[in-house]
Amino acid sequence: MRRPLTGAILGFLLGLAIAVIFQQQGLYPLDQVSVFLIPGILGVIGMLLLSIGREGGMVAYVIALILLIPALVWGALGVGDTNQKGQLNGGCLVQATSSAPDQTRVTDSYKRDPFKIDPQGSLHWEAASPTIFMDYDWEMWVEIGGIAVPFDSDHELNDGGSPANMGDVGNVAAYAQSVGVNLDQLRGVFMVGGFAATCDGFGFVVLTTDGLTTPSIVAAILALLILIILIILMFRGRGGARVGSTAVANGGNGAPEPAADIAAGAIASGYATPEATEGPPPELSDDDVDDIQEALDETFPADTNQADDESPFGRHEDGGGA
Repeated sequence: MRRPLTGAILGFLLGLAIAVIFQQQGLYPLDQVSVFLIPGILGVIGMLLLSIGREGGMVAYVIALILLIPALVWGALGVGDTNQKGQLNGGCLVQATSSAPDQTRVTDSYKRDPFKIDPQGSLHWEAASPTIFMDYDWEMWVEIGGIAVPFDSDHELNDGGSPANMGDVGNVAAYAQSVGVNLDQLRGVFMVGGFAATCDGFGFVVLTTDGLTTPSIVAAILALLILIILIILMFRGRGGARVGSTAVANGGNGAPEPAADIAAGAIASGYATPEATEGPPPELSDDDVDDIQEALDETFPADTNQADDESPFGRHEDGGGA
């Protein structure tokens, strides 16, 4: 059975789409909780929804859980940091003022209250170190799903021997473009950090937006499509399951009536109609074949005295009776 695995994958993708929408709109960054825990939970829900009324397929369940459990565990480890505060170690000081308007120090920014930057506005920053750093390395990174991803680094000589660094730009997007960073579609809240010599730390910033960004629109469309697919597969799975349920019970005593019940279940589930019996047999999809095979397996369990190759359809053909 492939549907438990399909449900797990679709549920996980739905969670990722929701995480991107929240991040792009400046509501919450792409941390462990939003990238792994919530998608993992939705993956489990998707797996269960597509398994309602269906039996078997243990291999698909195992594969789905192997994929989901590590994501759930890693995501759960970040639950305690859902409103994490910025940090700065080594005695350094960094503060900034933007035209958003906002003013903050790195240590005053929070995951749910980040420093606001207008990409089309101005930005002023000041940084100071406890001692003069000479001939040192520095690196900047952004965190995605609890993993620091470096995006810039260099080696600084600091020949002037200054313990301070400051800057003032009139247009953040234009300045970023001049240093090779395109902010045209880069919006949302981010956890940004790095190190310089003996100082290191991180803070939270949000590039503000007036409406839906292109990534938000794409993620919203993807989320809607996934929901539609999940609903279709869920109800289709329930319809197929009726074949097995109508072919098992007989007056409450559990005795099967294979020919009548399987035919009734097939007609009720759409696999056979009175009109279909008058022409050539319809083509069945792989899922249809799986559903019918489940019904036969439930009606003729392996521990009976029937041969494996026997079925009511086989006896019908051999005997020639109606």
